[in-house]
Amino acid sequence: MMEREVIIGAAHASLLGFGDGVILAPLVQIVARKASMTKHMHHTRIAEVRIGDRVFVGAGATVLPGVAIRDNRIVGSANAVSRGIRDGQVASGSPATVVCSIDKFLETERREVTTCRFLGREYLLVNN
Repeated sequence: MMEREVIIGAAHASLLGFGDGVILAPLVQIVARKASMTKHMHHTRIAEVRIGDRVFVGAGATVLPGVAIRDNRIVGSANAVSRGIRDGQVASGSPATVVCSIDKFLETERREVTTCRFLGREYLLVNN
């Protein structure tokens, strides 16, 4: 599922791969071409970007050329992903680094949902 205003480098779409159940939040950028070196070094880096199954990429994150984000991962908002992230990990920061396992993250989220005073059960999505 892609939210509004996701930016995907269409000129190199054949280098992009997406698995099943991928969610790209608003303002995510997926980039297969890194042109920052063109002016000074007279070349551009072009590389594949692969995003596995059941991956969530948070709002405003940028995934750079050559990155493989494997299955069952969460990438936090406003992060620059410049290297791959292993299975079952949560990454945050810029550049994005692993902060915990997906199991630990989900455990924390489940605990917060059960104690949260601001949301009623009618706001919870069940079986997702």
